[in-house]
Amino acid sequence: MCRIGCQALRETVQDYFFEDLQDFPRSAEMVAGNPGRRKRKAPSCTAPITVTNGQAAIDDMVALSAAAKARGHDHIFSSAASPGVISLFFNNDFYPTHEEYVFAIAEAMRHEYEAIADAGAVVQLDCPDLAMGRHSAYASQDLETFQKNHRREY
Repeated sequence: MCRIGCQALRETVQDYFFEDLQDFPRSAEMVAGNPGRRKRKAPSCTAPITVTNGQAAIDDMVALSAAAKARGHDHIFSSAASPGVISLFFNNDFYPTHEEYVFAIAEAMRHEYEAIADAGAVVQLDCPDLAMGRHSAYASQDLETFQKNHRREY
């Protein structure tokens, strides 16, 4: 991982309640009744996002490639977090818009994606935000708005 970071992180307690549980009061009570499941501390971005150690991703991929080759494997892949999933779990208290925040994350993560590709590996982006974000952070958006925001061409 590229170890992207903000120059300052502020831990906040996020209150998670999945709006799709409103139709299932017993399930909602199970989630809401457990403070550990409903609240968690999450870092918040309070300064410009920077790459703190771009060499780390390269070193990781060199080690992975060598280990795979030593075992006779020529084709490898490496997973990396998508900008969307990072923005879902780390609060934005710095960038004026969500779009600017995602773009800053994408620029920082580019180094990791390039390190994976430069090592000859397949880049697998993990994007659980496309499914799980719909009923949590983006629950207030109607389906059309959610789909539009997640299929933007940048």
